[in-house]
Amino acid sequence: MRILLYTLIYPPDTCSNAFVFADMTEELIKQGDEVTVITTTPHYDEEHAIEKRKMLTPCKTDRYYYSSYKGAKVYHIDVLPRKGSTKDRLQTFYRFHKYGTEIIKNEEIEADVVICQTPPMTVGIDCLHLAKQLHAKSAMILQDLWLDAMIDSGRIKGFLAGILRKVEAYQYRHIDLISTIDESMAGRVAQISGLNPIVIPNFVNTEVYRPRNPEDKDYAKYDVEKDKFILSYVGNIGQAQDLEPLVQYAKHNPDACVLVAGNGVREDYYKKRVEEEHISNLRFLGYVTREEARIINSISDVCMILLAEHVAATSFPSKIYSLMAMGKPIMIACSNDTEAGKFIKKHNIGWSCDVRDYQQINAELDEICNHPDERTDRGKNAYQLVLEEYAPDKVVEKYKKAITHMIEKYN
Repeated sequence: MRILLYTLIYPPDTCSNAFVFADMTEELIKQGDEVTVITTTPHYDEEHAIEKRKMLTPCKTDRYYYSSYKGAKVYHIDVLPRKGSTKDRLQTFYRFHKYGTEIIKNEEIEADVVICQTPPMTVGIDCLHLAKQLHAKSAMILQDLWLDAMIDSGRIKGFLAGILRKVEAYQYRHIDLISTIDESMAGRVAQISGLNPIVIPNFVNTEVYRPRNPEDKDYAKYDVEKDKFILSYVGNIGQAQDLEPLVQYAKHNPDACVLVAGNGVREDYYKKRVEEEHISNLRFLGYVTREEARIINSISDVCMILLAEHVAATSFPSKIYSLMAMGKPIMIACSNDTEAGKFIKKHNIGWSCDVRDYQQINAELDEICNHPDERTDRGKNAYQLVLEEYAPDKVVEKYKKAITHMIEKYN
């Protein structure tokens, strides 16, 4: 099958969405498919974006670059080397939306199906257009429901919310195949569009993420005492994340070591809080590479996932699977009706607490601190589960079956 993957972020840029499509690329090629990717130049990892751009090969036009990934041809639309302000992001989205058609024409790309993933929420419009140009089918993987999160939090309302909702519904009704990564998101999509999307969870590259025994140098790298109770959070620090539970626990238990790795629009706020309140046992490590994230996770007794209250039914963090693959127990602080929290409880791979109940979180973490055997058992449960159900070959095969069925149905 000839497959065009259309995604805002892709290696050499780094974030969970980039790795999802990168790992999908690798697995599809293993299964004999021909894969082409249209994406953007590095901009998510702002600190290294310009350096990573040098890894790309210039094309005839300065509007995009070329690279190769695991045998796939990858075309990178030139965008600003930063996430930046709202204005910068809109410019990135504009260029991403505009130049895909030009790449298909110039590079004579052929495909049987175009697969896109959110964000941005409007990516389905492009997917439909590119599929029409290629006489191909279209598939859209919803990694999040950004608009729902913005409406639920009150950040988008009124006329603008109504217009964007119509755009969203238009995509859902015209894309040939809609997939979400959990049941709650599928329910929201059904309410919006009247459709019943398929549910296929994300997956993790179990060759990259696997149990790792930390060495003394790993603790030294981050200036951590190995006999301390170590908590870590690795990921974005934005509006969808609520790091307050970590701040509160660091104050509650000054003997614990709390590590935060990542960046985002809320990073400065939390740094200022920590500085003003003299919380010396909570440290910010900045943006880290995939390998550095693995080291930080490996030295941690518990790995944290922190979801703001308003993202209850609009996101399922893919980092859950990478932590599972490393055999790490997970503590998630989230709204009580969040699918990710239910998942962790159901499979006994960690603990789930109300993100606003700091007393409960502190008590739970104290209990976890005092029971290392329980941490080990839940980490083992996580590792076994990911091997059984969330390895790349198993999940990609589900996509292949769904896409094949969709093509046969419409042909």
